Amino acid sequence: YRKIDVNQEESVIRNFDAPVKSDQLLLVDIVSKKVIDLHLDAFSGETREIQLIGQKGSSFIVSVVNELQNQKVYYKISDRGVIKEWFRDESTTFLSDYLLSNRVTNLFITPEGHDDLYISDKSGVQQIYKVDEEGQISQIFHTNGNIDQIIDYDPNRKSLIFTSYMVEKNNPYHLHILKYEDGKVKRITRGKRNYGEPKMGRKFRFSHSRKGYFDISPSREVIFSVNSSMTKPHSVQVINVNGDAAVNLFNTETKNLFSKGYRVPELFDFDLSDGNKVFGTIFKPRDFDPDKKYPIIEIVYGGPQTINVDYTFASYYQRMANELANKGYVIVMMDTPGTPYRGKDFHTKNFKKFGQVMVQDHAEVIKGLGSRYPWLDASNVTVWGASFGGHQALNFGARRPDVYKTVISESATFDLKYLNSTSIIPQMHTPKMNESGYENFMNEDLLRNLSDVELFFIHGKDDRNTPYEELVLFQSKLNELNVDYTEYIYENMDHFYDERKLHAFFKIISRKSSLEEVNCNKAISRLVE
Repeated sequence: YRKIDVNQEESVIRNFDAPVKSDQLLLVDIVSKKVIDLHLDAFSGETREIQLIGQKGSSFIVSVVNELQNQKVYYKISDRGVIKEWFRDESTTFLSDYLLSNRVTNLFITPEGHDDLYISDKSGVQQIYKVDEEGQISQIFHTNGNIDQIIDYDPNRKSLIFTSYMVEKNNPYHLHILKYEDGKVKRITRGKRNYGEPKMGRKFRFSHSRKGYFDISPSREVIFSVNSSMTKPHSVQVINVNGDAAVNLFNTETKNLFSKGYRVPELFDFDLSDGNKVFGTIFKPRDFDPDKKYPIIEIVYGGPQTINVDYTFASYYQRMANELANKGYVIVMMDTPGTPYRGKDFHTKNFKKFGQVMVQDHAEVIKGLGSRYPWLDASNVTVWGASFGGHQALNFGARRPDVYKTVISESATFDLKYLNSTSIIPQMHTPKMNESGYENFMNEDLLRNLSDVELFFIHGKDDRNTPYEELVLFQSKLNELNVDYTEYIYENMDHFYDERKLHAFFKIISRKSSLEEVNCNKAISRLVE
């Protein structure tokens, strides 16, 4: 550890030259209170993450992620502490078990006497495999979409119900429910809706259950589903598992929402020069005039574990984008290569170069949209992002100041070396293994480019995900390079939602009188309501 002085308060940050202690796996006899430290020799001395997945018979099932070699190994451990490697998955990147990923675990444990089920993208797209007692893996069937999660397994019929992303009118982000039985895959749900909860909201749900979005009846004959699309409000349906009948229980009432000025976003797609297709959304002001020119605010995240565009109805980010648009902007959100649900090649474009490649794709789309739509002012672009998005926003300003004139970095990750290993090492490897990748953003030439943009920071002093001390260290580098910035720093604020962050954001984009601050408060009140 090393100590630094911040505002006369002594703070401690990690020194990453020191080794990081790995997770420990303990077997505890609650009668004798004896504790056995289970040493997994396959990963001795290497960075790893251990997770207890569940129990089958008398064996505990444990997953271990070896991030340095990009391997995931599953073990069976008897109640006497005997450890046996069961099977392993190796990949450039893989579908992780930790909470920043899209599922609690990729392994679905079935009743005794049946092969277990496992989701992997080893074939290039996320598919379901069966794993026998000896750890032999074989693919059960193939679908064109990326499978998201297994909902249910019926051991009597040997049928599976699962969710998968399906292409609807060229858009690959529609989450549907499917059934596999008698060697055939059948789609249960219909229409351009999302059945489940895609995108960012899920990563903050720490429950092992997805109940509240869909659930299957004890008889396994019907599914209760909450579903919506960007244009169609949430409804609750009872769906026959054969997919031949569905009944709406009720629909969300939206009169109040639209009376407050909510406007449904518009979808767009764009062909990049490298051949990849990008999908995104545009939010217009309620009094939109096609004869006017509107400045652009791009909301960016860009993390490898989630997409940014939400294909459900009136999500938090959609409501916020509406309020921003009503300040006289057009809001743009998109998902470029480096994000999930489009297959391994699409997902791994940023591998070992996080934040360095994606910016060029985003800049190409923004300039292309400016040419496509005469009412967009592509010479006046603001980029805003939080957490990983805050890091990306800084990258956008540093690498393409010709496109992004204003940068708002909220609760950002600055130097990636300071990140928790399970957040970044699967995508970047370690600083020693990928020195150029880690140093590419922090070099002085790039940071000097931030003097060409209007730069804002929003941060909380109680942020444990991206500690305030990291911002202080980053700003000290900017000070040495004479880069100007404006900061909004708050006491007793953590990494996540806080109305003060919204107020600062609205204040930055309004940049008017104190009367506008009152309007900011009204906008935030509408969001909360």
